[in-house]
Order: sequence, then structure tokens, then C-alpha cells
Amino acid sequence: MRKSFRHITAAVLATLMGATAPEVGATSAALLWNLQMHSMKESSLWSVLTHDYSLQHHTDNHAVQVQIKQYSHNPAYIQLLTRNAGNYLYYVLSETQKRGIPAEIALLPMVESDYNPFCTSSKSASGLWQLMPSTAEGFGIKTNSWYDGRRDVVASTNVALGYLSYLHDLFHDWLLALAAYNAGEGRVMRAIAHNKQLGKPTDFWSLSLPQETRQYVPKLLALAALIQNPSAYGVKVTPVANQPFFTSVPMRGTLTLSTLASWVHTPVKTLHWLNPALRKNVIEPKPTQSYYVLVPVNGDDTPITLSLKSSLKDA
Repeated sequence: MRKSFRHITAAVLATLMGATAPEVGATSAALLWNLQMHSMKESSLWSVLTHDYSLQHHTDNHAVQVQIKQYSHNPAYIQLLTRNAGNYLYYVLSETQKRGIPAEIALLPMVESDYNPFCTSSKSASGLWQLMPSTAEGFGIKTNSWYDGRRDVVASTNVALGYLSYLHDLFHDWLLALAAYNAGEGRVMRAIAHNKQLGKPTDFWSLSLPQETRQYVPKLLALAALIQNPSAYGVKVTPVANQPFFTSVPMRGTLTLSTLASWVHTPVKTLHWLNPALRKNVIEPKPTQSYYVLVPVNGDDTPITLSLKSSLKDA
């Protein structure tokens, strides 16, 4: 997200969404998603994702083909993007499914940040979804010397997908919603109004938008096409298992990632990438405030979590 949107919009959305750092808990929608994922458990997560595509009818557009050609000339970059996504994709994809959002949007952090939660732009956008400071503030995401919520995988995904859903409700078109996420809803509204005055079509491909935005949407659609059929374009995707990579654990009090790493028997580096919002690798010292940390799970989703809960009980 390169442009911030109006504080009033953010405030209203934050109120409607109850935008706080959510726990990765199961809801009825999540259970349906888990059933779907379980039914495809022999597939890679890429197969699950592409099975749920809904924007692929745009692939033949010339602008998308241009981006496909550029990406296919850099296969190492595709492997990097798909490797970076490995820690987060299962969670992000499940969140798009719960909201009825096209599966392709689970790939949007590839365009925004190379799926790197530590990415910060020259315009101070940060995190997987490149949230601007004003956007984060409008949604009630906390940022201080200890914690940058824009880099919080769960909180930022909640905000980004909530905002994209709002934009879709506003424009009734996912490509326009994506364009507005990049350029700002006001910029897209003005482009639509301009075309209406001239009697021209108001779809994404017909609008006069900034060059970055005209490339932004085709980039996402191109990546979706390459991931759906990598061999056709001479690229390879890094395998990603069709299972959760992390779970959230509620905690209270100060904690260092090194201590947490000893409890869950996992490298500090792994916890660092799962909890990128922690600027000092230490939970902010507010013992009375509850929070959550993300920890990796094993294939059966139990040993590490049980180990952590046992350590918390004994601490």
C-alpha cells in the first residue's frame, strides 16, 4: 500500500472491524476452510491456492502478459518470492477464504513487500502489506519503540484484508479495489468520474491511473498465472506444505525471544521472522497487558504448543 487513506475512513473501518491484534482462533468459517484444506491434504499449498482462483480470466490481457514475460525472465526471483511466502501463506490464504476474498490476493504481499515483513519503503510503508503510518494509526495499530504493528503478521493481515473488502464494497470490482489499495480510493474515484464524463468505460483497464498502479494490478495477476502453471513459463516455485506454519499463544508479562526459543526448542531466527513487530526481540514490558506471540507448529500441531504451555505454567 503506497498511499494512505483518509483518517475518517480508517477510523470508521477500525470501529466496524474491532481492529485489534486478533488471535488466530477458529470460527465457523475457519472450520469450513480447515475441512477444505484437509480434503486436499495431499496437495501442496500452491495447489490449494490456485484451485480457489477467481481472477484468472484477466490473464490474457496484454498488460498481464507483459508482466508474465518479465517475471519469467527472472526465475530466481520467483523462487525467492515463493520461499519467502512459506511461513505466512497458509494463514493469509485462510484469512482470504474466511472473508470471501479472491485467493489471488493472498499473493499480494509478493508485490508489496516480496513477502518480507521487515520490508520498509522509501515512503515509510512497512510490513507484508506495506501499511503507511497514518493507515496503521487510523486502524488503531500500535507503533512505538518496542513494537511496530504494521509488521505484525496477524494484525496487518486483518487490517489489509479488511480494507480491501471495504474497497470492494465501494467499487464492486476487485481490480478497482486493488488499484485503490495502491493509489488511494480518491484517485480511483476521480479516474472513474473522468471517464464517465467522457462516456468511456470505467473498468480498471480503461482508467487513467499512475504508472505504478497500472503495473501493480497486472503484476499480481501475472504472479498468479506463473504460480498456477510454473512449468509453462519456465519457472519453479518453492514447495510450501499444506499445513499451518504457526499458531498464536496468548501471554502476559515481559519475554525475550531467546527465552521463548528455549521453551519451544526452535531457533531464535525463526521466532524473529514470525514476530517481526518486536523491534528489540523483547515483548514490551507491560506485565498487566496481555498479548500473543506466534510460534511454529509441527505437522501434528501439538508438541511445540504443548511445550510452550508447560513452560508458561512452570514460569
